[in-house]
Amino acid sequence: MRTLYIWLLVSWKVLTGRISVEKLEVLMGSNVSTPKVTMLKMDEIVAVYPDWVESRLTPSLETGKSTGVKKYRLEYHPSQTAGKTINGHAIYAWLIETNQLPLCVELADLQWWAQHPNEIPEEFKGKLIYAWGSAVLNDHGNRCVPCLGCHGDKPYVSWYYLDYDWGGREPACLRAS
Repeated sequence: MRTLYIWLLVSWKVLTGRISVEKLEVLMGSNVSTPKVTMLKMDEIVAVYPDWVESRLTPSLETGKSTGVKKYRLEYHPSQTAGKTINGHAIYAWLIETNQLPLCVELADLQWWAQHPNEIPEEFKGKLIYAWGSAVLNDHGNRCVPCLGCHGDKPYVSWYYLDYDWGGREPACLRAS
């Protein structure tokens, strides 16, 4: 019980910034290893992937965390702007061909917006906003991309198979400079 109390006290001091992990290692000596701690910024979200994700298709494009996207633009495939639907695989290939994939937002950004609904831009309302920067392969071999549903009162993050078609209310969200 005493060990648990000490562990909780030390953990609290590290998390509140009253003692650094480095200082803790010095105090404890070199024969005791301390876990590496990643401190998050205030209001930062770390991406949480579903269990069914087999692999990420764009890991080099992802940071895995977000404090919100302040400057963005919504991007539509030319077929979407012409009033047609288009297959998700074609959109993914188009984003790669036009060098826009590295600009796409990621899962952590969508999850941040879902937790901060007051920060969702007005132009997102009534749409599904896609984070092509976090495309994945599921455990059945299908490609999927996360989306932020902005229909109704409560936004949500969901996943969409690339085999399906996208319409005119389903843009990609890109970071703008």
